[in-house]
Amino acid sequence: MKISVILMAAMVGGLASAMPTQSELEEAASVVRERLAAEQRAVVDGRKTRSEVADAAVIMAASAGSEAEKVLLLKGAFTFYVRDGQYGKASETLGALRIAIDRVSDETIDSLVKSVEGAVEAEDRPRFHRMMAAGLKSAKVDGVTWYYRETEKGIEIGTGLKNLAAVDERTSGRLVVPNEIRGKPVVSVGDWALYGCTRVESVFIPKNAASVKVAAFTGCSNLQNIEIDPENPTYRSIGGLLADKSGTGIGRCPEGRRTVTIPKGIKPIYSGAFSDCGKLESVVLPDGLKQIDNGAFSRCASLTSVKLPPSVTSIGESAFHDCSSLSEVVLPKSVKRIYGNQHSQNNSV
Repeated sequence: MKISVILMAAMVGGLASAMPTQSELEEAASVVRERLAAEQRAVVDGRKTRSEVADAAVIMAASAGSEAEKVLLLKGAFTFYVRDGQYGKASETLGALRIAIDRVSDETIDSLVKSVEGAVEAEDRPRFHRMMAAGLKSAKVDGVTWYYRETEKGIEIGTGLKNLAAVDERTSGRLVVPNEIRGKPVVSVGDWALYGCTRVESVFIPKNAASVKVAAFTGCSNLQNIEIDPENPTYRSIGGLLADKSGTGIGRCPEGRRTVTIPKGIKPIYSGAFSDCGKLESVVLPDGLKQIDNGAFSRCASLTSVKLPPSVTSIGESAFHDCSSLSEVVLPKSVKRIYGNQHSQNNSV
């Protein structure tokens, strides 16, 4: 039985009502224990998982006889989800609790979270607490659990938090971003979506994902290739690099690459395209390249030298900022505009 946050909110929703008093909660406790007793026995007997019991508790909350029963059932569902490791559903349940009951204080939510943190594995506790704070949603697609937000246009993969990836950071190998989650299109791969996923070597972007943020793959230190569905309307892959659909501009280089030869036909290198590529030692730029945008090669710690082709006319602000190993940037005489803080420059051809 699967319950989305929208369905959950609908079931426990309606107009928000006052938080029950302590005496009302105490009176409802025995009723709730009785309603959940059979479900708990099913867990002990191995006939149900804790998540299935939690799903049942959410459904019971929809027809609860009082607000006190509703609160206790949702709290019970939260606990069962946590103990089954379903942190995404636990987060959704907290959201439903806030929607269903007025004046649920942050202190009450914090207390509820702390009451079950002992059931969370020590290595998962930072993720658990960040998810509870962010109110994220989750869904499993082809064996991978994704964390995401819903927008008016569809699903945005990612949490918006720099230290919380959209998947378990231990995910390895080739990672396929889903085209849909729970029947809704995945329209965006947001900033920090795969932050710290150091075991991921290749990422596939589906056709619906018309927006991919520059920082989506930051911290993927072993990423070698970014693949794009041929039907994607915004992007294509050129030599494992993220490029615009026309194939004339480079938008993002995987951080694990040590050498890159950019093919002919590329005109701009967009802002931040090679930023934080700490392993990049050598980059060959093609004749015909016109511009290097802001921060394009910032924080490329292993890059030692760059020779720009004579076709380049513009270099953006801090394009080579904080490249600690960079000894020179050989500029052609054709460069008309140089903005901001470049690490080092040699105005020779």
